[in-house]
Amino acid sequence: MSQTTAAVDALKQKHVAYPSRVVFLLGVMPRSGTNFLYELICAHPDCGGTGRISEDFLIANAHDLNHYVNQVHESWKKLWWPHDEALKDPLLKALGHGLETYLISLTSPRWLAEHPHNPKYLQGVKPSPPVVIARTPSVENLALLPKISDAKVIVIVRDGRSVVESGQRTFGWFFEDSTQKWARSARDIRSVTANHADQITYVRYEDLVNNKENILKQIFTFIGVDPNKYDYQNETPIRGSSTYFNPQDGINWQAIKETKEFDPLNRWAKWSRSKHERFNWVAGQELEFFDYLPMRRGGTLWTILNLFLDLLWPIRHRLRNLARKRIPKPVRDQVLWKRGQINRKFMPKKETPNQNEHVFR
Repeated sequence: MSQTTAAVDALKQKHVAYPSRVVFLLGVMPRSGTNFLYELICAHPDCGGTGRISEDFLIANAHDLNHYVNQVHESWKKLWWPHDEALKDPLLKALGHGLETYLISLTSPRWLAEHPHNPKYLQGVKPSPPVVIARTPSVENLALLPKISDAKVIVIVRDGRSVVESGQRTFGWFFEDSTQKWARSARDIRSVTANHADQITYVRYEDLVNNKENILKQIFTFIGVDPNKYDYQNETPIRGSSTYFNPQDGINWQAIKETKEFDPLNRWAKWSRSKHERFNWVAGQELEFFDYLPMRRGGTLWTILNLFLDLLWPIRHRLRNLARKRIPKPVRDQVLWKRGQINRKFMPKKETPNQNEHVFR
């Protein structure tokens, strides 16, 4: 019997029939800690993941659902008579319910038996758990989510400087593009959670690292599972960190025990002043809203430079998108890989902020 078959059989034997429901777990961006929080939540006996489709991106690609509903409504009006606009909302909710039903189906014992999983993706998978955790490291279409679903939503936010630095090391991200994307995503989280606080909540990655038990209790209460069922002393392994990166194989998704080199809170410790000035200009308000302290200096020359970069960025962004369409994916991946390797060469041995290099104001 293979290891995969044995794992699936074990899952089937543990099956208990529950009426499942979905909780969406979203990240401000990739590299924001969605994997870490997912494993923590799925260690609760009433929560489980979808396994083979570990990151579903269903909401991130749901932008055409509004268009679909509008087109259907127009067809009704053209063929018969004007229909009440109120008919559109239930249709949109029905589509969302279909997405949730699909996610729940991925945890059924039959699906798990017919579609064996790679054992490394079995973390957190349970047959038909009461709560299915649907994970995506993106908040695209977050504003649409309350219109298509009543499910609870947890968003994990991480200091944008750490997100950008981690993405540069692992995926070869471009600094300006990723900074702009973090700022835009942070603004979306800020506006949507303000209007839907009963359905959508956010947690900071840094608070989760520093105060795991209290943050998890808040999360379990929010999603409606018993916080007292959880073992808060359980150690969660590290997966996918830019610290434990293999130059040959890339990101290591195997469980790794934490070492003294691991410091996920200060990825940006050795940033140059120019990086801080640019990030503050683009995303400083979002940093402060989420209680991250920017390193500020500023000045007339930096203002002029940032205004110039504001004009330049859309042009560079369009050219880069054009290049992505024209250059074959294997070549693009190789270029980004090399960029990540170069960025990793400048990693400090111990990531602690040198506050003498910057002035807090």
